[in-house]
Amino acid sequence: MRILHIGNGNEKHRGLRYYDVGRKLQHGFIRNHYNSLFFSDRDITRKYGPFGAKWCGKVAANNRLLAFVKNFRPDMIFLGHADIITNATLAEIRDTYSNIRIAQFNVDPVFRSENDRAIKARLPFVDATFITTGGDVLKRYSGNGAIASYIPNPTDSAIECYQAFAHEETYDLFYAVRAATMKHASVNNRIVFPCYIEQHYPTLRTSFHGFDRRKELYGIAFYQRMSQCAMGLNLSHNHTTKGTLYYATEEEKCYYSSDRISQYMGNGLLTFTQRGFNQEALFNEKEIVFFDTKEELADKVQYYALNKTKRKQIAQAGWEKYHQCFNADIVARYIVETTMSNKTGSFDWDTNIYI
Repeated sequence: MRILHIGNGNEKHRGLRYYDVGRKLQHGFIRNHYNSLFFSDRDITRKYGPFGAKWCGKVAANNRLLAFVKNFRPDMIFLGHADIITNATLAEIRDTYSNIRIAQFNVDPVFRSENDRAIKARLPFVDATFITTGGDVLKRYSGNGAIASYIPNPTDSAIECYQAFAHEETYDLFYAVRAATMKHASVNNRIVFPCYIEQHYPTLRTSFHGFDRRKELYGIAFYQRMSQCAMGLNLSHNHTTKGTLYYATEEEKCYYSSDRISQYMGNGLLTFTQRGFNQEALFNEKEIVFFDTKEELADKVQYYALNKTKRKQIAQAGWEKYHQCFNADIVARYIVETTMSNKTGSFDWDTNIYI
């Protein structure tokens, strides 16, 4: 089977984001023995836009995609945040090659209005949509012959290759965000919670990055530092800060998580995640640590920092669960089988398909 995978190769970052979800899924396609050809729409746009002329580059990228489709003749096209590729190009592909199935995936919060619009804009031109948010919110992205389904953030043993629980740690707690997260910091739990931990337990050895004037962390430095830490703090978006402050509904948070959950658990850190995102349906308290408030989080972090044996047991169980049930090979197979309408076997997450 041939797959044409269209996404952002991130060449401009010179390898700093080698661990993004699209790359993991590309590895998963290949390890499932699919012939998957990667097409980086943004990198091609930059290459063929003279003197940075985006308009020219976008035209070239879409024309080159049509040539790729003609020469490779894929059975399936897989779109990952491929914003450069126009719907007109997809319509031309569908008109010319009616047997090609087209799917899109999205890992950003659906309560961001711009992300919601981007997903919906593709719906007339795709057969399937896969999102890292699940439940009834997927009804928004199905219908008229297109299906929608949830996928977990995948881990990849070639990327998440560390076992933090098996080594002595240098730091107790790891947390990294983008500096942009500082907007509305006073009401943003992704800033408030880690600051509260440091204020109330100043002896904790924290490795925090990307906020409060601390530099962001990317590339191999991100993963190596993570491997030196005992625990990881998984704080997911629960609001959007563009325009009017808008908090996500319970429906819009269902199963959603930052992809840090796959990075932390996949590398063997004891992971803390907030209740209210339905992660309890995927993990139990022997695999991950749940919390509600910043006070509960801080107390639990301190407790597990002092109780090494119990901490390592939970971290290892979570590592085993994530690599066994939510690895990129399994998620990639689910995507292909669901898109091609030949799903086989069972999977360890909510596989309801919304039509």
